[in-house]
Amino acid sequence: MYKNMERKEIKYPAAWCSRICRNSMNEVCVEHCAVKKDCSSFIPKPHIELEDMALFPLKEWSGMTKGEKGTSIAIYVSKIVEHLKGGENGTDIHYPRSLTLFENFKIKSLQHGSARIDTTCEDRKECSDTGK
Repeated sequence: MYKNMERKEIKYPAAWCSRICRNSMNEVCVEHCAVKKDCSSFIPKPHIELEDMALFPLKEWSGMTKGEKGTSIAIYVSKIVEHLKGGENGTDIHYPRSLTLFENFKIKSLQHGSARIDTTCEDRKECSDTGK
């Protein structure tokens, strides 16, 4: 009965990958990507933050393939840069529709359709008082 059935090799993804990949533990992951260790089906989960990621895989580095090394470096560096630029907490730089305006851009004169305000020194009293 089971003689004609094809045997598939199944492997689990690495810890660093399973936390951040959308395909983690699904069929394409455990039957292809994790077996070949090439990150060919890697799709980053949306809205993941640096704190949600596992530690950088230095201990596993010697056993990783070129595909795994390249993917891990790319993802960790992009999340570190995103964190330093303040792209977290609901504003994912990879999904531009989720971007919000910072407070200094919510000034009425900078919004579309508002009247232009001239801010040259001739129009402001404080400029003439300071001699600028």
